Amino acid sequence: YNPTTIINSEPGYPFHAGSNVTSDDSLSSEFRVHSGTDKIINLTPLRDNLVIYAEQHVVLGQYVGGDTIFMFREVISDRGPVAPRAVADFGNYHKFIGPDTEYTFDGVSADKVNLQVMRNLVLQIDPVRKDQCFKHFDESNGDRRWSVPLTTDDAAGTLGGIAEEAYVEHYLEEIP
Repeated sequence: YNPTTIINSEPGYPFHAGSNVTSDDSLSSEFRVHSGTDKIINLTPLRDNLVIYAEQHVVLGQYVGGDTIFMFREVISDRGPVAPRAVADFGNYHKFIGPDTEYTFDGVSADKVNLQVMRNLVLQIDPVRKDQCFKHFDESNGDRRWSVPLTTDDAAGTLGGIAEEAYVEHYLEEIP
């Protein structure tokens, strides 16, 4: 179990990866993607790159070929999403719920957004059920909803309960 690594397959041969590789000149390999010990929880494409979200790191991965194969760049090394499904893909950027607020990530930097609501929200996330956080896009209305289990829910502190609250953002609005 290597929670900070990814394994890629031989191009064109999806089952030629890890211990299934028989050739010495294979492009299949295993890569450690960040310097920490926190586990990888989400991988999401961003343009021609792959964003690798870990509990305390955000890493940009890019295929470069040759002997190097992939290049990894730690963009953020002190925060990541609070849950695997707490990342929303908007095409040219991502939004994620971090440990202190919501962030917009464009591949270069992470900017804090929606501070008026999200700073208070993350303080109320139920730590037992935080992995149940998820986003939902309602494209017909231009809404994105975060379903977040809170410590004020009836099922707080138990694994079996569902989230009672959703936080909505109308992502088509441009707010200065």
